[in-house]
Amino acid sequence: MTLSEAVSVYLKQKGHGRPVTFHRAAGRSCGFVIVVAGGKGLRAYFKKDANTFLDVLIKRGLSGSSMTRIIGTVRSATNFAASGMGVSFTYPLSGVYFDRQSGVQERETLPVQVIGKLQAECLRVDDELP
Repeated sequence: MTLSEAVSVYLKQKGHGRPVTFHRAAGRSCGFVIVVAGGKGLRAYFKKDANTFLDVLIKRGLSGSSMTRIIGTVRSATNFAASGMGVSFTYPLSGVYFDRQSGVQERETLPVQVIGKLQAECLRVDDELP
């Protein structure tokens, strides 16, 4: 089973009724791996591929939390599909170290008055998506 097949199985079975962002995140995250390390069978990925993948994410300037999210999405898709198909493999990104706090910034909270004004403006312009 290739990574592309794994993400297809994952989206078909776990993606039913999920928002478009769920599908987009899974496709994008697994697509990153395919671009960097190739569209191989799940058992053909090794630590070398994982390290190359992390290097690319770091060079792109992603924060540690974004890298954690991407790696978690790839792990979920591969583990789910492999388990469902009876394929056993070792997830190559497990145990790979990177600074999860790198580039993470604390966001300031908005004052309650500002939130109230934003809510009122949203109601005024009727910003609901179809």
